[in-house]
Amino acid sequence: MRLLLLGALASLSLAAPAAAGVPSGAWSQKSDGQELTLVPKLKISPSMSATGMVLGTSGYGGNSTTTTLQSEFVPMRTQRAMSLVIRPDGAFTWTIDKSRPASAQGSDCKLLIREEKNGRVRLEGDRLVFDVTGGNQSSRDSCDPTKASRGPMAPASESYGYRLSGGALNLTAAGGVNWTFRGG
Repeated sequence: MRLLLLGALASLSLAAPAAAGVPSGAWSQKSDGQELTLVPKLKISPSMSATGMVLGTSGYGGNSTTTTLQSEFVPMRTQRAMSLVIRPDGAFTWTIDKSRPASAQGSDCKLLIREEKNGRVRLEGDRLVFDVTGGNQSSRDSCDPTKASRGPMAPASESYGYRLSGGALNLTAAGGVNWTFRGG
């Protein structure tokens, strides 16, 4: 009996403390709309002021141009599905599946992206801060299997304004982030 009581006390002392004010539970979100997406674009510019990675030059004398590869944000239609599980101790698992056109030029091919993040969430003023400590990310092009990639998530901190209302968790951030998760 004494051994059983000591085991119960030990397991209580090893349990992580509750994260004060953090909304625990299982949440899901789905959306279909325009999102700003960083995509590579070819730029043709006068060779005297080229920036970026030079891919080639053409022309003669003072009229030559340089083709460079630059990345810029472009609005793209993106389908997004997310599941977010926050435990009472603040540990979280966040899975994000996105589908968008593979290039800005056409929508026949899709880029399928999956992010699986885990770590701890904390309350900082009126914001939820997700400290990502691990996970994986992968992507694949529906038309070109050679463009598949997979790798670990880099550690990061993501900060969101949040609101709980009527069984929903709303996260907002710069860049148009306005996600409403439903409990379930």
